[in-house]
Amino acid sequence: MSKFKNILDAANKPQDSVEVDESVKEVKKFPPPIVDEKPESVKKGRPKGKRSNPDFEQVTAYVRSQTYRQTKIALLQQSELEDFSELVEELLTEWLSTQLGKSSNT
Repeated sequence: MSKFKNILDAANKPQDSVEVDESVKEVKKFPPPIVDEKPESVKKGRPKGKRSNPDFEQVTAYVRSQTYRQTKIALLQQSELEDFSELVEELLTEWLSTQLGKSSNT
């Protein structure tokens, strides 16, 4: 007689006729998990970037490779501006203010 015969017999019986050995049945009760009731005011993770900010729009411009490379090097060497897009924003804003000044003088 195989030691697995009882398992095989139990599997072949209809579900309502399966007998459960109460001595084997053991139920462990765990306390419910402790939940901190006050939500965190500071969210974890990275802050949202310009891509998801509706005040910014992604644009494409063609600049010479050498100009872009030298610009990246210069930006890395100074700490005033963080990235290329801030430099472009600053230069465009400055240019726009001169254009608006010209149009009001005429």
